[in-house]
Amino acid sequence: MDVELVKGKDWRIFHRYLTDDEMSMIENSDGPVDCFFEVWTIREAFAKEEGLGLKILDRDFLVNYDRLEIDYDGRRLYFKSFDYDAGDKYKISVCSEYDVSKASIHILSPEEWDKLWSGLAISDKQETYVDG
Repeated sequence: MDVELVKGKDWRIFHRYLTDDEMSMIENSDGPVDCFFEVWTIREAFAKEEGLGLKILDRDFLVNYDRLEIDYDGRRLYFKSFDYDAGDKYKISVCSEYDVSKASIHILSPEEWDKLWSGLAISDKQETYVDG
């Protein structure tokens, strides 16, 4: 998963990291900045899923934006992007070996977060000593 604040940065400086098709798609979109952040978060989510680090900067994997798939190293991965507006606009993308086309996201409130973590609290650890 990757989350980025969508802001009006000059996305063209990233041209060397994007394919010609990605650059064309961004340039011809109704909202180039928004489209750039979608492409970028998909690439970062993919790199995180695969543990590739800066491999995101490489262009030798194929992203099929129409089918929401990534072909890499003989494997197929799936992705989906979401918009989230919290006063500022964010782009969120997920990538998985499982089909995420029907996935949705839920942003937790602080109260929901606390409830989740309190339900996961681990009871006091019991230790066993063996003489020997």
